[in-house]
Amino acid sequence: MATSRFVVSVVFTSAKPMAISVLEIDVTRLWPMPGSSTAYQLRYLEQIPQGTPYRDVVSKAKSMMGSPHLRKPGYGRPLLIVDFSEVGRPMLETVRRERLDPVALYIGGDGGQVTRPVGARPDPKEIIVPWPDIMLSIQLCYQEERIQVASGLAAVEVYNIALASCRADMPGGITAYHDGELLRAVGAGLWVCERGRDYAVGLEQATARPVTPVYPRKGETNELS
Repeated sequence: MATSRFVVSVVFTSAKPMAISVLEIDVTRLWPMPGSSTAYQLRYLEQIPQGTPYRDVVSKAKSMMGSPHLRKPGYGRPLLIVDFSEVGRPMLETVRRERLDPVALYIGGDGGQVTRPVGARPDPKEIIVPWPDIMLSIQLCYQEERIQVASGLAAVEVYNIALASCRADMPGGITAYHDGELLRAVGAGLWVCERGRDYAVGLEQATARPVTPVYPRKGETNELS
């Protein structure tokens, strides 16, 4: 079974630059293990100029998802994540009309719980994630040295500035932050890979390494004790 794949994250905005990132992941390393700590390689990072037509961004995402560079032999199918926080569900329908099936992420504000959008027919691939949860995923991956950034990425300087100055407790969350789109793109990919399967989005259950529970749930016994 394939243990590596690419994750493409696209951030749509209404009045700021947009962003695209590509993470190459090794699923067997999603959790720290001795001698095997790097799970993610940031392979591509682009800040798309403000005013670029949405259709051009959708077309670029579609082209990337079909690229042979992201469909290497032995790799799983690339995963598409789209942040619709600022543009809403109509843009999701536009993306789906191009026969793309993304994880639809809406990054919330200052706190709260991971939830689903309210509607007559809840979509299992739509999810609302508080900004602090996204930032925590970013911080943990860097602190545990499980992410590496490819050299020569055009937007890496802007990304590094945002990474150094952004906080989980920012008023209004990341959507209020200038040049935060690159951080949102990378953070969306990391969160879905790290936490998405807890909410039935992102990596398939069968693909990820089994996790052995250490602490029992209420009413259960701990078989390890």
